[in-house]
Amino acid sequence: MKKADSQLTGGVLLIVAGSGMFIGGVSVMASNYQKWLDSSFDDSGNGKGLLLTLVGGGAIGAGIPLIVLGGRSKRKYRDKIREMEKPVTLNLQVTENGAGITLNF
Repeated sequence: MKKADSQLTGGVLLIVAGSGMFIGGVSVMASNYQKWLDSSFDDSGNGKGLLLTLVGGGAIGAGIPLIVLGGRSKRKYRDKIREMEKPVTLNLQVTENGAGITLNF
């Protein structure tokens, strides 16, 4: 369960941080686009913006599978716990052939 929680938390953090970096990178490139068009071979911050955009996209791409895997693992673990928590029952039944006892666990 701890691993599933860590995967979920890590996935959410990667998506949040990656989204911020992606949006920041796009905004840096957008604000410097006209400068880049006007000058020849001048970076004008587009390299930094592109790097932020790529790293942010990679973080988002890594966070999504972590959330999916963590959710699946957590659900499987929760189902196993529920199976183990089934109550023990003892039943006495009377039939045509006599009496019987059933124990369910």
